[in-house]
Amino acid sequence: MGAGIQPPTVGQESEGNAFVDVVKVLFEPSAVFGRVRAQPNFFAPFLTIIAVQCVLFFVNLPYLKVAIAAQMAAQAGAQSRPLPGNALLAIFGLLGLVIVLGIIFVVTGLILWMLASVLGGSLLARDRSLERATARIPASDRAVRALWFGIPAQDAPRRQLDAWAEHA
Repeated sequence: MGAGIQPPTVGQESEGNAFVDVVKVLFEPSAVFGRVRAQPNFFAPFLTIIAVQCVLFFVNLPYLKVAIAAQMAAQAGAQSRPLPGNALLAIFGLLGLVIVLGIIFVVTGLILWMLASVLGGSLLARDRSLERATARIPASDRAVRALWFGIPAQDAPRRQLDAWAEHA
């Protein structure tokens, strides 16, 4: 295309808030990742996941009470203890949920950060090793470099590029 004709730019960033992006990432991943790349936010997805887990906890609370009652009945030989109340179960369940999910997210984040650091460092070392090995090749034998790594000076005029190609 000529200099005056350019393709229209297409926005890749999602519109909306970070809470909706937790679900929207399943349907428009490139748009959501574009927004997250521009404005990273940890707390909105974390709070959304905590809210969903809390709803699931309260939905499962009647089943949890039955399971606890059965467990206590099986353990109670001569003495029987009263079943904990809903408030006590909710407090311990919600606190445990927030603490356990927080620990899981922090540990997972640290593991991913460590892996990215180690693997990124080894990739950088390989890249520098390849650069040094390529530099040791005589300039007259580097014609294949234009095919593998792109043209070294892409902003040079075409006549200059042709002259370099004929000279090589």
